[in-house]
Amino acid sequence: MKKQTSVVLCSLILIGFYANAQKNGLKYILPDAVLTAKDICGEKICIPEGVGMPFHYTKKPYSPDITLGSAISAQDIALQVLGRTIPTDDIESQDYNTCSNTSQNPFTVSDLAHKGNITGREINYKKSETLSLSIDAAVDANMKELMKLTSDQNVLANMKISIKAAYTHINGQDLTVNGVYSEFSLNQTAMDKIKKGNEYQACRTELQKNQRIILGVGLVYFDIKFTQNSVDSISSQIDADLAKQGVKGSLSVSFKREITKTLKASSIGLYQILIITHAGLENDRFVYDLPKK
Repeated sequence: MKKQTSVVLCSLILIGFYANAQKNGLKYILPDAVLTAKDICGEKICIPEGVGMPFHYTKKPYSPDITLGSAISAQDIALQVLGRTIPTDDIESQDYNTCSNTSQNPFTVSDLAHKGNITGREINYKKSETLSLSIDAAVDANMKELMKLTSDQNVLANMKISIKAAYTHINGQDLTVNGVYSEFSLNQTAMDKIKKGNEYQACRTELQKNQRIILGVGLVYFDIKFTQNSVDSISSQIDADLAKQGVKGSLSVSFKREITKTLKASSIGLYQILIITHAGLENDRFVYDLPKK
């Protein structure tokens, strides 16, 4: 009877939450504005397609650290969020773990599905501000990242020139920050492999450790542009210069992070997670409801 009462209470709370959301709409805190779900996805509630229990980051903005050096698009970012795990007893945790026994996410782009246009939906968020950057400090931060990739003094000297030239070119420019909303999820094939145990055995093992897997994500990517160019294209050129030097790796995230540190209109790292959907795993099926305490 006690367990049944808990189930009913949990269901009533969830129903009440969505009834209120449907009536008033959810609101999300972006770097320089508070927007409704209607502003972002065109609906009163934004939920990525697919399966899972939704969790909305409406109280506290969230931009987890991106480890993939070449993350330059919403899809790249989604790939580093989907398939991650969060503790069952701490769904609000801002510490995503890999669903594997290593630090590497076992999923790839071929495991993703997206809703609507893959380039995303422009939202009601357009801000302008002038970039005021400490160039030397920004260059130094990038050089620290570069020294993790190579110790070749010629490469370091050449790339320092390229990086400083790029920051000098953009510093003082009037930048426009546009918000673009995208939704991604693990596709059905990937989810079936997890459930049936055909692949991702290490992931199944992790989910048995009181963890839940992130199956869907809704995020805003901040596209920063200025006259005749964009931050994305400049960071891509930095990576192209790096490749010409024979170095495998990327500095695009590091390059853009130094720019966003000074901007009021963009989160550091150029993106913000608004919604995730998550589930637990029992035998060969996903379980959406949280365990009753």
